Amino acid sequence: MKATFCTLLVMFISSAALAQEETPSDGVSIGINGGATYSSIRGNDLAEANDPAFNFLIGVSAEIPLSDKLSFMTAINYERKSVKQTLHFDYLGAIPPGGDPAFIQGDVETNLTLEYITVPLNIRYYFGSKKIVYINGGPFIGFFGSEYLKIDGEKADEDNNDFYKSIDLGVNLGIGAKFRLSDTQAISIEVRDNLGLTNISNVPIVGNGTLKTNAFNLIANWQFTL
Repeated sequence: MKATFCTLLVMFISSAALAQEETPSDGVSIGINGGATYSSIRGNDLAEANDPAFNFLIGVSAEIPLSDKLSFMTAINYERKSVKQTLHFDYLGAIPPGGDPAFIQGDVETNLTLEYITVPLNIRYYFGSKKIVYINGGPFIGFFGSEYLKIDGEKADEDNNDFYKSIDLGVNLGIGAKFRLSDTQAISIEVRDNLGLTNISNVPIVGNGTLKTNAFNLIANWQFTL
């Protein structure tokens, strides 16, 4: 699904680029961006038993031209990274302990969300004289905020924020296109993959205590040239 979506988006960007004729004006731009996240976690068997899940990001951006086709692109984003899992229980015992024997069987849906303030520090390169299609990449830093765990749609009462380190470091790579609305406004659409490189877990796990993030973004950005 992820590969098919990327292929279709690249085809759309390429087609749109052929339809643009004017060269955009250069200058420092600020923007508002938002979009979807499709996240996963990795590093140990317990983490990788979770399935990826959708959530969202929103934030502000800045783009500073460095040369004719290169620019520095950064943002401050509020980002929610989620995973989900279905747990199946077959339980035979006493409820409560010491009470009457009972048998419980069923599925429990869990959804884990990690809140971050993420700051990408990217170099962007525009292709062609019209500077529509671009790639960008670089490091990112994520500042952990809170964890939300829902069980069958109900938020768990226990606070597990201490389970996670305050900083997540990684790299990201994206491809997109910028469509001009006027001399001072533009909208860009980008797909981006964010690969966490540092262990975000404060909890030792038997065997391998490593926990790392991964997030696939679809981002729309509305920019204003200063």
